[in-house]
Amino acid sequence: MGVDRRINADLAIGVLLNINDLQTESFDGNITTDGTSYNLGPYLAYQLSPAWSLFANATIGTANMEREVLMFKGDGDSSSYGGNINLYGDYPLTEQTHVRPKLGINYQKEDIEDFTLKGRLASFYLEPEIEGSRQESGQALATVELNTLFVGAGNEVYRPYVEVGTYYNYLQDKNSIYPEWQGVFRGGLRALLGSHTQVDASLGYESIGVSGLDVWDIGLFVSHGF
Repeated sequence: MGVDRRINADLAIGVLLNINDLQTESFDGNITTDGTSYNLGPYLAYQLSPAWSLFANATIGTANMEREVLMFKGDGDSSSYGGNINLYGDYPLTEQTHVRPKLGINYQKEDIEDFTLKGRLASFYLEPEIEGSRQESGQALATVELNTLFVGAGNEVYRPYVEVGTYYNYLQDKNSIYPEWQGVFRGGLRALLGSHTQVDASLGYESIGVSGLDVWDIGLFVSHGF
């Protein structure tokens, strides 16, 4: 969610809060993570040309992740900071249907606190301690979105969309479960409610073409201009 103020016809600045629900599975479900992260920071949106715009933000955040490794379970906290820059195109195919190419790059540094896994191995109850770590990650992306326009009875504007593309993980920890390349598919609905409020809800699958890894992403972004 975000709150922004339009400075002029081309520039808006604001503050955003991202709440992300993340679930991953690897090694045929023997290793799973499930948790929620919260990220807060400033952002700007700038219209570069009639067809292209730029969106950039910087955030600090915190997360709690539940981890399961075979028969062991545990949870731990982490803190992070990072930022991203995205370029969005917008080209009409018809009056209602548009195609939106997107290019982006992001960076994140995360500090993971120590945590404990608990479980039974045969008749033994074990609590292995997992030492905390510091990780850096960076990702470049190229996607294309197809959307179409519907207008509600109260003049609300709705744009359902589908997005496909690829991610390139150019920077990651040596123990990362993510591959160098991964495909992504996302579907969602973007809505303009009145003249000031925009909502974007989406569900994405981010491990196309990657064996042994399932990554789902649920997103909800609410922006209110003032």
